[in-house]
Amino acid sequence: MPNVAVDPAPRDATQSLWIDTSSLLPLRWELFKRGKPTSGFDMTYESIDLRPPAGVDAPACIRWP
Repeated sequence: MPNVAVDPAPRDATQSLWIDTSSLLPLRWELFKRGKPTSGFDMTYESIDLRPPAGVDAPACIRWP
């Protein structure tokens, strides 16, 4: 999109990426062509409980609580 009313719309595609300042994870990606949005994706994240499988000892170089 133009920054001000007198700026012409860009001729080529422009991409925008929004990043969360706390987690540094991407939040949204958008593609504009000739100043008009053509596609956009919102990113959502789920927390997972990641731990070693039962019965498998972690290597000595990894500390596990």
